[in-house]
Amino acid sequence: MDTKKRIVETALKIYTSKPPHEVTIEEVAREAGVSKSLVLYYFKNKDNLEKEVANYTFKQLMEEWRGKINSTKDLIDLMVENFKELPNFVRFWVYISGKLLYHGEYEFFRGLFDEFVDVVVPIFERERISNPKKSAIALMALFDGLGLYSLFYDLNIEEYRKIAIEFVECRRLKK
Repeated sequence: MDTKKRIVETALKIYTSKPPHEVTIEEVAREAGVSKSLVLYYFKNKDNLEKEVANYTFKQLMEEWRGKINSTKDLIDLMVENFKELPNFVRFWVYISGKLLYHGEYEFFRGLFDEFVDVVVPIFERERISNPKKSAIALMALFDGLGLYSLFYDLNIEEYRKIAIEFVECRRLKK
């Protein structure tokens, strides 16, 4: 594995093991077995490292999901499973999205969202969901919002699975 990738994977492990704002460059370097200056050589600063971790995790997730999403039900099931199996991953995404949006870095997330929409829209079109792009964005917003609210409330994600399925079904065009 190349050094840059090892640093990113190590950073992801650390960012999802404790509150993200507590992570330091020194800690990432130590755990990755490299110097702090090497981390800074690759990423310049902590903000760039965090963006790279976010981008990497998104790409990994999309790669994993591509072969598994054949229907809207598959998509919703994968989103729900992420909540159940990766709660600290959700916390990291809330942290990084809030931080980047605060700094006005909208294009970073726009690129990731567009990539996700590009995967979902053809499924919605095939299943005859009205306004596929708007419906995909609304479904994404539901789960993004749940990610944020899961930090404050003990959510029963299975109830939200049912709501997401009902949403998609009500958007389905009648034959």
